[in-house]
Amino acid sequence: MSKDGKNVIKVSKGKTSAKRFAPDIDNIPLFNYLFPNTGYEILGYGEFDGKFARILRQPFVDFAPEGKLSTEKESLSRPGRDGLRTA
Repeated sequence: MSKDGKNVIKVSKGKTSAKRFAPDIDNIPLFNYLFPNTGYEILGYGEFDGKFARILRQPFVDFAPEGKLSTEKESLSRPGRDGLRTA
């Protein structure tokens, strides 16, 4: 976690094969395109546990539910939604 509490700092270890690293770099722009609110920023590169690593920053996201489960079930059961299947 960053000092300001707004970002998470992550270490992403590289693959053992050098030819696999380039596609991994390409995954970051794809991830950022698909999930712009939680996109990664590459802060730098280094070595971690003897392996190549990227140091990444990502906005902190609190996944704690804001609404009650009953409200969420009601929302998901509206027309056009599959809803939640209960046993």
